[in-house]
Amino acid sequence: MNIFYNGELFYFKYCNKTIYIQHKIISVSFDISK
Repeated sequence: MNIFYNGELFYFKYCNKTIYIQHKIISVSFDISK
């Protein structure tokens, strides 16, 4: 699993899915199947 932190967003890249977690608001997951 790769974890990136950019400003106010955390990016988790795991099993062809990228999950963006924004601290104060919402957790959203996007399926970015290539």
